[in-house]
Amino acid sequence: MLEHVEGFEGYRGVPQFLGNLVEIGAGPFTQTKYMVETRRHLNISHVTLVEPLAKEYMKNVADCTYKEGRLLSYPTTIISSKGEDFLQTKQFDTVVSMNVIEHVQDALVFLDNLYNSIKDGGTLIWHERYYMDNESADCALGDNKLHPIRITRHVIEPFLHMFDPLFYNVRQTLSMFFRSCNETGVYFIGRKRPSLNNNL
Repeated sequence: MLEHVEGFEGYRGVPQFLGNLVEIGAGPFTQTKYMVETRRHLNISHVTLVEPLAKEYMKNVADCTYKEGRLLSYPTTIISSKGEDFLQTKQFDTVVSMNVIEHVQDALVFLDNLYNSIKDGGTLIWHERYYMDNESADCALGDNKLHPIRITRHVIEPFLHMFDPLFYNVRQTLSMFFRSCNETGVYFIGRKRPSLNNNL
């Protein structure tokens, strides 16, 4: 979690207004919690957490940050769904997604859903890692079914090109450096460009 605070340089590029926010692939702890605790006084009206294992985390993980059905003091909706199955059209002012692609089964469907869920002019707060080869990916992720996807920069760049960048960082974090797995992380905050049809 602190690795992402480092990668986003204290979330300094996050706009003050985040409005109706969704985090896709929230895990048991969420990234939104750390962002809000780092950047105080962000304007969030509602939080939606999308996580296929949400019910299991709430029941079995003692320090799950939304265990009582609420994240911090925000009105919260919790949806047990995969990112590939989360179909919303221009519903959210802000979408948060970090280290999720490596867990999905279809990266392009996931990115398409991510893009379509953001209102025109809305904000994407996003992090993923890419690798030069499968050996580097296996070093960082392990060779297991929980991480079926390994993406390259050729997948990331066309997706991010549909947003006006507010923050962009590809420098290795200390954790990446010490893992020595030849991984590159992209920390990105951007504003969605209005378009009639930008599906991947």
